[in-house]
Amino acid sequence: MLNSKKIKRLFKDQKLIAGLAIFWFLLTGEFTIYNIVIGFSIILLIVYVSDVILGDNNQIPEKINIFNFIIFIFNVIIDINMSSVRHIVRIVKNNSKPYVFHLKLNTDNTFAASLIANAITLTPGTITLEVSDDLELKVLTMIEKEEEIDKLKENIINRYEKVLLKGEEVFNDA
Repeated sequence: MLNSKKIKRLFKDQKLIAGLAIFWFLLTGEFTIYNIVIGFSIILLIVYVSDVILGDNNQIPEKINIFNFIIFIFNVIIDINMSSVRHIVRIVKNNSKPYVFHLKLNTDNTFAASLIANAITLTPGTITLEVSDDLELKVLTMIEKEEEIDKLKENIINRYEKVLLKGEEVFNDA
């Protein structure tokens, strides 16, 4: 049930609501009254449901460094495309073997860890199998040689974790 506290929390997320509204209008391309009402109804539902799911243990930072997040997204998109080409070549050559490795993240924030784990899973040839309580990732990868694991770990740390954690305050739990 919506009480005054929940309504205040809904509107506390003004940046999120504004961002979702911009995305909605760009996605639909219509600026009719009907579309505005439907859009904001869906946006408020999304914000409400995410608040119910995350509850008071919300680890999404209040101040997200949007520039670092955009760099992170671009890195993920680039890695997906480059990995697609490399993985296709491995499949054609029939030259890949499965390897499992562990990578301990240098953060205690589950939100940052889930972003990194999802980025790994989105990249062809890799799947995050598990994120432990101490935020150690268990990753399955299809590569040619076991020596490539160190390069992959370095890539995850440099292109994902360090970008997200630039200026530690971005993902510190508050």
